[in-house]
Amino acid sequence: MNKKSAAQILMVNNDATFEQIKYNYRKLALELHPDKNSNENSNEKFKMITVAYHFLKNQNKLRNFKNQSKKGLLTLKATKNHHIQKKQSCL
Repeated sequence: MNKKSAAQILMVNNDATFEQIKYNYRKLALELHPDKNSNENSNEKFKMITVAYHFLKNQNKLRNFKNQSKKGLLTLKATKNHHIQKKQSCL
């Protein structure tokens, strides 16, 4: 599964926010849940939207982790350079 197919399954744009993805997933889950819908295909569709949702949810977590890691590295570099400059000024 890729982002594009997962977005299509959940009927959202490729650039949808996580809140939009979550909203559409919950809406579809209520419609397709096997306890609420007796249609034979609803069980398979419910499984598909669940897999798509978890795929996009994990992609969102990965993107957030990468963004936080970049910020952390920039802060670490800035702190490290500050200490180097401070040591040089003491000499």
